[in-house]
Amino acid sequence: AELENADDPEKKSNPETLANAYIQLADWNIAFENRQKAEQYYNKARDILLANDYSEEEVTAFISPEPALFIPEYITYPDTRSFQNIPENMDIPYIGYIDVSFNKQRSGNLRNIRIENFSEDAGNQLKNRLMELLRSVKVRPLFVAGEVQPQSDIKVRYYYTY
Repeated sequence: AELENADDPEKKSNPETLANAYIQLADWNIAFENRQKAEQYYNKARDILLANDYSEEEVTAFISPEPALFIPEYITYPDTRSFQNIPENMDIPYIGYIDVSFNKQRSGNLRNIRIENFSEDAGNQLKNRLMELLRSVKVRPLFVAGEVQPQSDIKVRYYYTY
């Protein structure tokens, strides 16, 4: 219903809620390799935010809040907080970490995934599991000024516990 009323100023809801609905549609299309349609939906979200006095930088931060945001949102990937029903705001002690670097394509695929560093107790099974996950997921592409952009040499630290 919100999407149907998106162009009716009398029926507009919170612009972030509406923009997020379009972002979710875009993510869905990225997940199913329809980048052109995804870009249309990301642009629709951008238009809504710009019309509500967001700056271009704020729009970019809203649509692309982090470099390795797994999509679509409704999937809970194994070995993640959501899969384990651990709230995002809950502090959990970690045992170690694995630092990775990768390139992100416009399609949401990660390429050139490399383990850069890791804590002492990060065994091969754990490192292999992370690499398998990163090779299989889609991530939200960087969206800047109306265009999906590739990114190079992204560095992320993944913490683990068991």
